[in-house]
Amino acid sequence: MNRFKQCVLFCAAGLLVPCLGHGGQAGNRGQITGGTVPKAVPTFESIGIYWEAGSDAPGGDCAVRYRVEGADAWREALPLWYDKRNGEYRGSILRLKPGTTYQIQIRPQWHKAWTPIKARTWSGTYTIEETITLEPGIRSEPLIINRGGKPGVYMLYTVRPGKTTTIDVANKHACCVEINASRVIVRGLVLKGAREDGIRLGKVKDVVIERCDISGWGRRAACGFGQRFDSGIKSVSPELKRIVVQRNRIHHPRYDSNNWTEKALRDRPEPYHPFGPQAITWTDTRGNHVIRYNHFYSDEDRYFTDVVGGWGSDRSRNGFPGPDSDVYGNLVSGCWDDGLQIEGGGCNVREWGNYIYKTMVGIATASCTVGPLYIFRNVFAHSQLAVYPNGNTDALVHPGHFKPRGLPPTINRGYFAKVGESAKGGSGRQYWLHNTMLQPAPPAGRQFTLGAGTGLHRVGKTLMITQLVSLNNIWHICHTPGEALVERVSIFPGTDSETNTFDYDLYNGTIKEAYEGAESHGIRAVPAYLKGHGPEAGSKGLYQLKPGSPGHDAGKRIPNVNDGFHGEAPDIGAGESGDEPMQFGVDAYGS
Repeated sequence: MNRFKQCVLFCAAGLLVPCLGHGGQAGNRGQITGGTVPKAVPTFESIGIYWEAGSDAPGGDCAVRYRVEGADAWREALPLWYDKRNGEYRGSILRLKPGTTYQIQIRPQWHKAWTPIKARTWSGTYTIEETITLEPGIRSEPLIINRGGKPGVYMLYTVRPGKTTTIDVANKHACCVEINASRVIVRGLVLKGAREDGIRLGKVKDVVIERCDISGWGRRAACGFGQRFDSGIKSVSPELKRIVVQRNRIHHPRYDSNNWTEKALRDRPEPYHPFGPQAITWTDTRGNHVIRYNHFYSDEDRYFTDVVGGWGSDRSRNGFPGPDSDVYGNLVSGCWDDGLQIEGGGCNVREWGNYIYKTMVGIATASCTVGPLYIFRNVFAHSQLAVYPNGNTDALVHPGHFKPRGLPPTINRGYFAKVGESAKGGSGRQYWLHNTMLQPAPPAGRQFTLGAGTGLHRVGKTLMITQLVSLNNIWHICHTPGEALVERVSIFPGTDSETNTFDYDLYNGTIKEAYEGAESHGIRAVPAYLKGHGPEAGSKGLYQLKPGSPGHDAGKRIPNVNDGFHGEAPDIGAGESGDEPMQFGVDAYGS
């Protein structure tokens, strides 16, 4: 039985040498008995670890401990997960400090010795070889970047301090900025009016896009809605690697996406899956990207399909955003499908601290074919599949049915977690930890709260959930006060696989088609927040449970995820009582 609660075993092995970091920063690797040399791949705040132990290895989990170089005390991290499909141990160390060298040790449970690794997180400080300063005012021609930096140094394209440079191509050019060179920073531009994409990335690596404002891009498709995958930032290159997108505002494409009640394709007689623009689109890249502290938003006349994601990503081994990537601290809103479409491989992908609202699905991970994937301390508020002309958001359409159904008092909203695995490829490990699902109050004259109708939900008849760990989450689903919740489902894996773990969650619905004994330490109740800390807090970062209420001091200790909790045990949900408020968007954490 592969239970997470049995995982944190101390394990073992050999030695180490350099792994590549952003902009050429290096770590270390070494030799471990019985397998290949372990490898570490850092970002600003995470380090992914890989060790090919071989398909004949005894398996089981591999303990990980770490410390800042020179420190005395070791800290425990989540164990590496053993993927018996290729004989590889994989996992990540989370919540690290940027620009810091870490000593790491790993040990499989069948080994006696620890193997040391050294890796340095990205600093976020870049050496600039040359600065290209654009003149202030409005520019009607696109910026084509064919000159980049040298190894370890960057070319900076920016504006004069205190001035504004707007590139408005007025629908006459495919993009506002085209980047065809590596080791480039684009900073502080206002980009408008691209015929297709705001920024287009070629076969590049080590590119930073920061503090830009991107809007008004995209084409109208034959169906009348926006052209699918026209994006604020887009790439079609499988060579894309180490792209940092930080503290940008990407908003209001030129055209709308259809919602789940609107027809989008002429050859289909019924409404269809949303079809239109996105804020960021790339797929099947080499990965090691970071998307952090951005604000993605629009209005209901110009909604996205997914806010960020990739085409065909659920069938891609690399998927979106690609291996060894982080997505965190973002304000995400304004789409008819997935707020964050983190689908495909999910190999050492980490997503945390995002606030998601006015989307159908909060976070989609259907499917996670490689893993492990870490989804923790995210907050999901409003869920909507359509807005009817009379403003009646109670009457919604389920994504599996293309005709409006369920007039009040029946309701079908979206999910917080849309999960599943490929029917053929099997699943990688997923960790869903300390996430919060809010239920904002209904508008005047309406009876239903505005949050999602299901917490963790399998999608498709063939997409079963395996290798998924759900701990310390709040799966608070939409319902009418006093309504029986027999048919309301908080957790629906669609399989009784004992490779899953569902426990220590706070939920108010039912659990459907899970293994026997699921949520043995879970709490079935409605969350009660400190005054001003619940759904009414909006995106202010205040989501702490009221002391003495269900879920307060009732979570499971998870190394490297809830270290430093207050009280007898960690609180369930994204917020820990006594912590500083969470911050999201372009000005988060001091910018």
